[in-house]
Amino acid sequence: MKPQAYLVAAVALIVAASAAAEAPPAPKKPEPARAMSNDAALMIAECKLTEEQKARLFKVSNASLKAITAWHQANGPKLAALEKALAAAREAGNAEEAAKIQAEGQALVAQRKALVTKGQQAVLEVLTPPQRLSWVAFQAYRQMMLKLQAANPTPLQAAKCRAMCREIAPELAGINTEEEEGVRARALLLQKTFERVIKEVLTPEQQAALPKEPPTTPADAPPPTDEKPAPKEASPTPAPKG
Repeated sequence: MKPQAYLVAAVALIVAASAAAEAPPAPKKPEPARAMSNDAALMIAECKLTEEQKARLFKVSNASLKAITAWHQANGPKLAALEKALAAAREAGNAEEAAKIQAEGQALVAQRKALVTKGQQAVLEVLTPPQRLSWVAFQAYRQMMLKLQAANPTPLQAAKCRAMCREIAPELAGINTEEEEGVRARALLLQKTFERVIKEVLTPEQQAALPKEPPTTPADAPPPTDEKPAPKEASPTPAPKG
């Protein structure tokens, strides 16, 4: 399976670390158990990590946090300055200067993204292939349960939802989300599974309690266009509605 395909389900501790890096350092070094994020603790429980894997997870997580912290210390002021400069260029109507500043900022953001991706990959390398599938399934399950909150599913219904997420885990893991098409394909698969959960698991009353969602765009649908359709020939009588 593609290593990048798992990135969408990687633990959020690496991403959260970038936000934490902007905060001032704590006066005391946290204990190892407290240094783990909630997602890391969930990964340990869901994937049943061994003691050796726990130690590796803590090691790579701290290494990633250190790298992202250093990046923010070096580039945080640059990004802030670029943001102000971009606002000034736009206010002055200088499109060329704005584009130049924006490109510079995007290059810096790409550096940060590369660090985050590297950290995510390091975390996933701690897991065995079956554990990775378990994590992919859990991430999908958690996303579904958030959308099902208004329906207040029972423990049995939640278990059925989790089982459906385990069914699609291999397919989810095989999607390369580095490409836009892969992102759309993953979203469509999750949406179809969510609709299946609604239909097969929830009661009519629970279904009615869920907020209405806009229809899902198929992964292979053409992008929207601003072109107007060609005008139709005039008809002697108006076409019937509906």
